[in-house]
Amino acid sequence: MPSRCFDLGGNAALIQGVLQYVERPKGKGLYFVDNWMGFLSIFAGYAAAGSNIVLFQLGGGGLTGRTLLEGSPSVEAPFLWCTANPNTYAMAKDNIDFYSGTVIMDGEDPQEAGERLYRTVIDIASGTLSRSETLLYTEPIDLCLEEPRF
Repeated sequence: MPSRCFDLGGNAALIQGVLQYVERPKGKGLYFVDNWMGFLSIFAGYAAAGSNIVLFQLGGGGLTGRTLLEGSPSVEAPFLWCTANPNTYAMAKDNIDFYSGTVIMDGEDPQEAGERLYRTVIDIASGTLSRSETLLYTEPIDLCLEEPRF
């Protein structure tokens, strides 16, 4: 039975279920995925499960000495980099599709930030390229996973 997940501006989202890695949802709606960390593994699993857009919430690690988008996986579906961490955003402004640190740092209303995220996702779904899709750097990556590695 679905349970309530969150309420954004009067629109309740119901959790329809919890999926295993690469498992396809049985219907429309919001699902949680039981998977492991690593943006390539997450992306590959979501794309294999039929995701049309993948949002990755980036914290504060993994940025030193490289761009976020080296080998970024926007081949099968757009991959959006998101963060609320002002330090991460300062280091990677050109790589981030959505920044919500404005809620804490600048006092933006959380509902306004949610609307900005919604518009960003709609724009990408309508054909606007995500940051990782505009990158001129490419490196072939072969992902051959039988199951998640831990």
